[in-house]
Amino acid sequence: MDFVVTPEFVATYEHLTDEQAACVDAAIRRLLDSPRSAWARRSRVVGDNGAAWLVAVRCGDSILALYWRQESDGSIVLLLLLGV
Repeated sequence: MDFVVTPEFVATYEHLTDEQAACVDAAIRRLLDSPRSAWARRSRVVGDNGAAWLVAVRCGDSILALYWRQESDGSIVLLLLLGV
């Protein structure tokens, strides 16, 4: 499945530790394998710029929030990655 990332996602991803990056990479692979699963669509977020899904990525003592949406062509857009 195709996916793209926003500059905001990249800005955070570049500052992750190796362990955190490995956890996020695993979550992205899982998301790409089954974007319609209950895990991937557990939390929907709606705001001024539309709707997205939120996936909590646990890695050691940290939790990262991965925001994503699926386009009409089926591609995944990784919107934002935040430390919680």
